[in-house]
Amino acid sequence: LTDLKFTPVIKPNGQSVIRVTSSKPVREPYLNFLVEVAWPTGRTLREYTILLDPPLYSPQAAAALCRSVESALLQNSLLLHYQPVVSLTRSRVVGMEALLRWNHPTLGVLAPGHFACAFDNPRLAAKIGLFVLKRAIVQAQLWLAERLPFGRLAINVVAADFASGSFADHVLD
Repeated sequence: LTDLKFTPVIKPNGQSVIRVTSSKPVREPYLNFLVEVAWPTGRTLREYTILLDPPLYSPQAAAALCRSVESALLQNSLLLHYQPVVSLTRSRVVGMEALLRWNHPTLGVLAPGHFACAFDNPRLAAKIGLFVLKRAIVQAQLWLAERLPFGRLAINVVAADFASGSFADHVLD
């Protein structure tokens, strides 16, 4: 649980939330943590308790899901949503984060938590990572061409992205 990331987010309706993410599967069913937020007018300290019901996959189900995700990649069913990153101290957008989604044919749009086992397969994870990188770069080029300020563009990467040794070359291309 040492890789939990806490990100302040302002929703379109103006509500502030703290998004908790992890690059690794969270296998603990019970999380308890304290969050301290410093505001210009003071600070807030809150305790949160979360009870998770993580999906359980058999090896056969995980393999089938990986095949489905790979097929989705080939069928162009994976897509990126872009979430603004807002500076709470400056009250403005300072960047965008690319969020991977799967437009599943029967279940609708799924977040990566629904197909996390695909990232346990280094070959498939690297393919997905390259897809995300290329798609995010194309979007950044479109925003630049339209002169839309978007600040920094963040993508999530996994160890498999670096294992091939060519990930940095793809970034520089």
